[in-house]
Parts: sequence; structure tokens; C-alpha cells
Amino acid sequence: MKKDPRLCVGIVLVNNQKNVFVGKRHFKDSKQTDEYWQMPQGGVNPGENPFDAMLRELHEEIGVSSDEVEIIAESKHWYKYDIPEEYHTKSYCAQQQKWFLLRFKGQDEAIDLKIKPQHQEFSEWKWKASKQVAKSVIPFKKEVYKKVMKDFEWYF
Repeated sequence: MKKDPRLCVGIVLVNNQKNVFVGKRHFKDSKQTDEYWQMPQGGVNPGENPFDAMLRELHEEIGVSSDEVEIIAESKHWYKYDIPEEYHTKSYCAQQQKWFLLRFKGQDEAIDLKIKPQHQEFSEWKWKASKQVAKSVIPFKKEVYKKVMKDFEWYF
């Protein structure tokens, strides 16, 4: 197991009403449950910068392209959380994330959760009030979500 955290990006995608995109986790592994909702996130590939990783993840997870978003802000620092053993994947036991705040300029119909069906992250999605986002996330991510939403609260 790698001791260093996996470098990742997270995306706070908001609509014109300043509600936040959340997706219901889609697990193929029956040991895990899909009762949790989260914002799009994913790993930074070797040689990739966080900005490019964010745009790639945005498209891979929800089918949204760079021309459908406006970049509002980037977190000033990285957020870290440990992953409980029962959720370990790809040999990482922690993640360190850079977060981006984006405004969605497209239509809801442009969101496509099955853009990469073999790697589908979410089974469904909705817009949620910013103050409600951290309440339905998996418990080990809750503190990071609270911090991210607090850091971007000036927008809401």
C-alpha cells in the first residue's frame, strides 16, 4: 500500500441558481453502498497538472466539456483525507485534493453520466443547496466537504 496520498482534484459545479451538482455513487462492488452523494472528483495522472485533470474528470464523469463551464475559483491549498481500509482502491490509503469552483453554462440535458459506461461514477444526479452538500457524503469525506464549501462560501 502506498503511504503517500493520491493526488486528486474535486469539482464544485454550480448552476445559475448557485445550487451544487452532486451525483449518487455508483458501485459495481456489492460490498459498497450507493447511498452516498458526492461532487465529481478524480486522480491527477502522472505528468498532468491539476487544472487539466479537473477538465478531464469533468468530462469523464459527467460529460461536461470545458466550453460549458466558467472557472470561478481554485482552492488555495490541498485538502487531505484518509480512506478507511474497507474502501481502499488502487493501493492508496489517502487522497490529497485541489478543488475548483465552476459555473455550469450548459443545459441540464448536456450532463451525461454514462459518457464512459465502463467507468460510470454516478447512477443519478441532482442540484443541491450548498449548505446541504456535506450532509449526504460518505462519512470519511465529510470534513473535507465542509472545509471546501466553507472556503467557497463567499460565492454562495
